[in-house]
Amino acid sequence: MHETFDRHAPCQRYAVQQHGTCMGYETIFLYVGVALGVSFLCSVLEAVLLSMTLSQINVLQNSGRRSGAIWAVLKEDVERPLTVILTLNTIAHTVGAIGVGSEVQNMYQDADFAVAVASGLLTLAVLLFSEILPKTIGATYWRQLAPASAYILNTLLRLMWIIVVPIMAIRRVLPEGEVQPTVPRDELAALAEISGDEGSIEPDERRVIRNLLALRDTTVGEAMTPRVVMTAFPLGMTVSEVIAEHPVLHHSRNPVYDGDLDHLVGLVLRSSILRAHGEDRFNVEMKDLMSPIQTCKSDDDLDTVLDHFLEARQHLLAVEGEFGGTAGIITLEDVFEEMLGVEIVDESDPAEDMRELAAQRHMESESE
Repeated sequence: MHETFDRHAPCQRYAVQQHGTCMGYETIFLYVGVALGVSFLCSVLEAVLLSMTLSQINVLQNSGRRSGAIWAVLKEDVERPLTVILTLNTIAHTVGAIGVGSEVQNMYQDADFAVAVASGLLTLAVLLFSEILPKTIGATYWRQLAPASAYILNTLLRLMWIIVVPIMAIRRVLPEGEVQPTVPRDELAALAEISGDEGSIEPDERRVIRNLLALRDTTVGEAMTPRVVMTAFPLGMTVSEVIAEHPVLHHSRNPVYDGDLDHLVGLVLRSSILRAHGEDRFNVEMKDLMSPIQTCKSDDDLDTVLDHFLEARQHLLAVEGEFGGTAGIITLEDVFEEMLGVEIVDESDPAEDMRELAAQRHMESESE
C-alpha cells in the first residue's frame, strides 16, 4: 500500500495550535482579570473600613441612611469584616496565580522561564492594581464610598459566614490585648489643630477644644483669684459699712471671714446686700446674710473643680493653700475663662486679669 500524503494536515495542525494559543491567552487574561478585580475591590473595602470614623458613622445615622446602621454594626467588631476581606483577597490571589501558572506551563515549551516571566508580571500587576491604586482611592474617597461599601461588606459577611465563624472562634480563644480608646486625648487635640489649620473649624473653636482637654492638667492655683486682690467682708460688718466702703460692688459673690482671711466662713451675695440696703436694714451684719462656703485645694485640677461646681451647684469655692491658709478663691467664671482662653470682663471689673493685678500689688508692696 502506498501512504497518501495529506497536504492540508500541517495547516490544520497549525490552526489547532494557534487556536489553542488564543484560548490559552484568553484563559490567562480571565484569571488575571478576575484576580485583580476581586483584589481591587477588597483593597478599596479595606481602606474604607479602616478610614471610617465614628463621627462619620454618626453623621450617616443622623441623616437616616441605612448604611449608617450597617457601619455601626461593622465597626463594633472590625475583625469580622477584615477577616472576610483578607480571606477573599487571599483566595483571589491564590486562584489567579495557580491558574496563570498552569496555563503558561501548557502553552510554552520552556515552561520555567515563561512561568518566571508571568509571575513577575503578575506580581507587578497585583502591586499596582490591587494594592497601591485601590488603597489610594479608598483612603482618599472613603466618605463618598462609605454607603456603597457598607452594603457590599454586609453582603460578603452573609455569603462567607461559613468561613468567618470558625476563624472568629479561633480568635476568641487567643488572649485579647488591652482595649485602647477609640480616640485618645492626644489624637483629639491633634485633630483639633489639623482641623483648625485646614479651616474646618474656627480658631476660637480650636482654642476651646484645646483648653477643654487641658483642664485636667491645669491646677486651681493657676486660675484662681489670689487673696491679695480678693474682696472679702468681716463677719460682723454691717450693710451700711459695706456700702460706705464699697459704693460699687464689683463681684456678685464675696467671701466672709472671721478674724482674718485665713478663716473664711461663708459667702454673701451682692444681691442680698443691695436688697437689705434698699429695705433700710442698714445694721444687718454679713453673718446674717451669708451662706456656707465650700473649699478646694490649690493643687486640685480644674476638671475636678468643674465637676464640683456642677454637682454642688456652687459658683465660688475658697482655695486652701499648701499650708492650710487661704490662697484665694476660684469661681465658675474662672474655669470658663480657662476653657475659652479669654478674660471675661464687664464695665465694672477693676482689672482684666486679677492675677496680674495681684502680681502688680505684690511688687508695689515690696518696693515700699
